[in-house]
Amino acid sequence: HSVDLVHKQLRMIETEMMVSSVQG
Repeated sequence: HSVDLVHKQLRMIETEMMVSSVQG
């Protein structure tokens, strides 16, 4: 499903944002 792909991308973006906020 393409929905699964979107979910994966959202997860990646969420992780990137978390990492960048942690690194400051």
